[in-house]
Amino acid sequence: AITGSGVISISLGLVLLMGANIGAGLIPLVLGWNEPQMARRMLFGNLFFRCSGVIIALILMPLIQDKIDIHTLINYA
Repeated sequence: AITGSGVISISLGLVLLMGANIGAGLIPLVLGWNEPQMARRMLFGNLFFRCSGVIIALILMPLIQDKIDIHTLINYA
């Protein structure tokens, strides 16, 4: 909604989305810090998976941004 109305750019919207993805992995880790080791291991795995996805998305961001720009233009038509 914010990027569609032109308040922020699409690339900034993607970065905000990636930050929210990492933040959503940090909250369970902090809340589950006193849990047994096996539970913490699962939470670390979740955070690692999310961070890996963000790193891959940042590397591929020029390609992703071009595809999103085209998709956005198609939706505006």
